[in-house]
Amino acid sequence: IILACAAVYGLVIVLFAVATVFWAALVVLFFMGGCSQLYMVMVQTALQMEVPDQLRGRVMGIYTASLASGFAIGPAVLTVTGIAGWAPFIACAAIELIAMVPLLAVPGGETRIDHAGSHPLAMMARMKPVVLVVIMFAMYESATISLLPVWGARSGLSVATAASLISAVFIGAILLQIPVGYLSDLVGRNTTLRVCAAL
Repeated sequence: IILACAAVYGLVIVLFAVATVFWAALVVLFFMGGCSQLYMVMVQTALQMEVPDQLRGRVMGIYTASLASGFAIGPAVLTVTGIAGWAPFIACAAIELIAMVPLLAVPGGETRIDHAGSHPLAMMARMKPVVLVVIMFAMYESATISLLPVWGARSGLSVATAASLISAVFIGAILLQIPVGYLSDLVGRNTTLRVCAAL
């Protein structure tokens, strides 16, 4: 399923390039978002289940740094390809397909999951308050990042330069994710979370 989502996502990027009608672009973006989120949820679930607890912080740090690299590379591509024509879409689709290559080396097989009490509302009720805080912060972060190109365009920056503001934000994420993950393995998740929240 992970490979299928990655492949469909690469195809949808190309379809988005030819969607000249607004409603058609919305339909394409719907499938793009669905594939992206399904891919991310399944990858993170697999990491949580397969990685030993004593290494989980570092591995999640590597994963999150890689994810941040993708967010940083996307806008940076525009500074090379520009925004006209097929070039930016083909470049992003190519990056997506290249990212699939390591997945081909992962052996198949299914991990059994106990679905007892796995209803979303039941899980929300059992969550610790800190989990809800993390969820709210993720929403805040996404909203803030989405406004950066708007600020850049309003400030008179070119489209490519405004988009590159997102790349600048994620440089910090790329550099700090692995050290923070290592710290969480060393001193514990709660202590690391408190330190990060304080900073």
